[in-house]
Amino acid sequence: MSLATAGGAASAGLSSGGAGLSVAAMAHNTGPHAAAVAHHHHHGSIPDAGSSYAAAPGTSYAALGADLLDKTQSFLSGKHVRQTATLPIAAVDLYGDKCHVAYFPPVGGCESREERERRKKAKATTTTTTTEGGGDSAAAAMEEAIRRQTGVRVRSVGGMWANRDDNGAVGSRRGGNVAWKRDDDASYRAVKRYLAKGTGRGAVLRRSLLPDAKDARSTAEAIVLPRPHLLLGARSLEDVSSAARAALGPLFAAAVAATADDDDDAATSRVIDREFRDDDQDSPVSLAVIALDGGATPKGDDFDRVAFRIKLSSKKKAVTVLPEEAVGIAASLARKRVMDAYFAEFPECDLAEERNKSRADAAGDDGDDEEEELYGDFPPAVAIPGWAAMDPSLEALVDATRGSSPGACGPSLHPRSVAACVGALLPQSSHSKSNSNSNSNSPSKLTKLLAETIRTKRADAAKEAALLAARTKTDPVEPEPFLPLLVLVGATTDGLEVTAMQLSKPQGGDEEVHCPFGGISVVSSVCCCRGAGTMEGGKHTDVDVDINGDVDVDVVEEKLEWAMDRLRSQVGLIAPESEEPTAIVTYGTIATQLKVATKLKAILAGYGKEARNKKNDNDKHDDEEDQDDDDDWDGWDQDIPLLSTHESCTSVGLAVLAAASHSRVKLVVSVKGTDGKHRPKPKPAVDVKSVAACQVAVSFNYFGGEEGKWTEPKTVFDFDRRVPAGPYRVEFSAAECAAHVKCARSGKASNDFREIGDETVLMDMAKSLEGARGIPEREEAALRLRFRVLQRTTRDDEENGRWIRIGDDMSPLTMEHSQKDEGESGRDHLVACESAVMEISLSPVGLITTALTTNGETIVQATKSARNSKLLKYAGIFGSLLFVGGFLVKSFVEERVFERDTQRVLAYYKHVAPNSFHDGDERHARYMVWKYKGKKDALWRRLEAKYGFPVKHAWEWDDDEEGEREAKGGEEEEETEDLDGSDGSGEL
Repeated sequence: MSLATAGGAASAGLSSGGAGLSVAAMAHNTGPHAAAVAHHHHHGSIPDAGSSYAAAPGTSYAALGADLLDKTQSFLSGKHVRQTATLPIAAVDLYGDKCHVAYFPPVGGCESREERERRKKAKATTTTTTTEGGGDSAAAAMEEAIRRQTGVRVRSVGGMWANRDDNGAVGSRRGGNVAWKRDDDASYRAVKRYLAKGTGRGAVLRRSLLPDAKDARSTAEAIVLPRPHLLLGARSLEDVSSAARAALGPLFAAAVAATADDDDDAATSRVIDREFRDDDQDSPVSLAVIALDGGATPKGDDFDRVAFRIKLSSKKKAVTVLPEEAVGIAASLARKRVMDAYFAEFPECDLAEERNKSRADAAGDDGDDEEEELYGDFPPAVAIPGWAAMDPSLEALVDATRGSSPGACGPSLHPRSVAACVGALLPQSSHSKSNSNSNSNSPSKLTKLLAETIRTKRADAAKEAALLAARTKTDPVEPEPFLPLLVLVGATTDGLEVTAMQLSKPQGGDEEVHCPFGGISVVSSVCCCRGAGTMEGGKHTDVDVDINGDVDVDVVEEKLEWAMDRLRSQVGLIAPESEEPTAIVTYGTIATQLKVATKLKAILAGYGKEARNKKNDNDKHDDEEDQDDDDDWDGWDQDIPLLSTHESCTSVGLAVLAAASHSRVKLVVSVKGTDGKHRPKPKPAVDVKSVAACQVAVSFNYFGGEEGKWTEPKTVFDFDRRVPAGPYRVEFSAAECAAHVKCARSGKASNDFREIGDETVLMDMAKSLEGARGIPEREEAALRLRFRVLQRTTRDDEENGRWIRIGDDMSPLTMEHSQKDEGESGRDHLVACESAVMEISLSPVGLITTALTTNGETIVQATKSARNSKLLKYAGIFGSLLFVGGFLVKSFVEERVFERDTQRVLAYYKHVAPNSFHDGDERHARYMVWKYKGKKDALWRRLEAKYGFPVKHAWEWDDDEEGEREAKGGEEEEETEDLDGSDGSGEL
């Protein structure tokens, strides 16, 4: 799992392997430190990666393929596609029983004589037509004709190993076992050079590898590493899958027995130095748990690896071989097989001339190195079964299969079931090693069956629509397109995979011969590993497995019935509109397909018997509910056709998918532009929509990673989730962590922290811990917070729950302080963060990508920032109030003063110039007040000088009038006062 951080640092992130064999080099104390190496995923454009076999009129047509790069391939960029455009793609069915290999030729430089003659004729015709006019359409038509004549480009090479079995078939049944010579000086030197420097794979292939060794056990002449790809990415013996345990046999049993005897350090030393005995003979191979960080003993972190300890020479010390290094040799062998087959078919290609020149100029190890430079950078493609879709193994696989040169093209990873589907749809000539078949474009049996079924279903739907339109007297409605449902069953030595998928967008051979259907949508995929045993009472029972790797059909058959039942129920839930499968396709070795087909017939017969019994019950009981149950029958019975495929079906389909990712297989459609002209435009030849074959969950620990304190795994991406999925955001808060700890200590919650009841209690407690007074609690909780990502691939583990931890436990709320030392505890240099956000994404093959984002502030800094921001907030509010309030007060006061002065002027004119024009003229008064704003004293002086009366306020004039009235009233009373006291009657 790759980890990216933004705006801060993650103290305990999940490390990922680097380019080439960097992890392997660190195991031998060479190369950079693993912590300094990380995968960087970039998506570029492909302006020059157009296919020469599609219609390509003009030079601008190649640039139209810039958006055809498969964005789901994290390790494939536009730069890589351009660099490898002249190299064949090497497709390896690494997890198959025989490791079949196929290749897709490069864009240019690989034409045979016949193709070159046709291209010359096409060029001459194009030149003539261009002179006459309309050259683009003529060139496109001619290129299309050449492409149809060329036919299928993909080629099958056969098994990875060149030995033949008793029947003369190429490729042994031992799968991906790697066998090296023993007690051979040249072999020892070649292997030591490869392990020490990461180079010299060609010398290892020529001097050390034993392609003819059939026995899976190590002997006095050979050392055999049983299927090392099953050990890729394993950090401990507990992380080893059940398939790998079954394949390793006594190797794994001896390692477990050694670790169980003494304490961890002593047990580790014993495992590293151990040479177990088998049949009283010293075995030169053992398992070891090593540390890639340079430590003497493993620490249980992400730098630990399960590796092989082999003794190539009885006179030399044992050497450590990582699974990545062994798989790298197997990948180099596959590339070399592709090179030999490619040069045999195209002896006049540019690469063949380059190889002949290098062979003439160099010899010995130099010659091997020169030849390795030719095939070492062939772009690889690997088919990933669902039961192997684990992030650690996939990252190790990427390191092992990457090219030998720095910055080489990474592998394109595709689901194995989808590759098998594409291979089953290819024309029959795709499995041949040459293009001499005149009927190279004849469709396969599966394609014919699907085409016939689609025509029948469409005719029936159109007939029903016509009858319905006649009854309702309306126009017939166009029926929905029929999507055939396929079930693919693939059984290998190591596991079983049952997949249901729908096909859409039928394409004729004149459109794209490699992809008869342009849309593949996976509905569900049920997988299980071999060696886990049978299901008895919800528990696993271990099964003894032969180390030679023969398929244990009885175990596969028992799991096949369980897998079919599970898949049938999942299809009914996810795609209830789908009818019974159009066909069930098996892929793998012929012997395995025959035995699986026999079991499938029995299973389907059981489904049919179940349907007949239900129908009989409904006939006896006329209950509507029972009748509805009969109507809901999905139609799975023995009438479903069973089709087998060629053993190379998966590898050739994988090569086509890889070619589509490299923009070598595409469709050319005519698009009308804004100017009304039709121009060719490429689009992907096949659109694959996958689902998750694994389950991803997260778990928290608020007590520094103490055992028994981890929360129950919370599912983030479930099985059958449409992928790529994400990003899923996980927000971390120091206050909430402190609230969880406080609730746990107070007894309000158990270890899973989901029994608090009301979530508002937790949120209120977290809110109460904010601020300066909660800094100690928040800091302690943030430093003790641990977070891990979990993954599993087998559905039968849902009840028992065997999760695999991905990477190290992370501390998302901590970061390193640049001015602090680690101290005695090793964590004194860490400081606590207030908050962080992690985004988790899942790729179609099971790769997990995480991105941690934080603002980089410690809790104290965050508290100060929060306090300062709060002060600034209130200060801003207060200042805004003062600012707005001041304007309001000022406006109010000015308005009051203006009205007062206006009334003062009106009152003045009323008293000093009554009945004049200005008496009562409010507009004139307001104008005078506005005109003399700020200099009212001048206005008052001018008015007083003009009229000779002082300018008084309005209420002062009223006071004067009232005083005058009072004065006049007193005089009148004095005049009418009766001094003699008479009452007016004349009497005294």
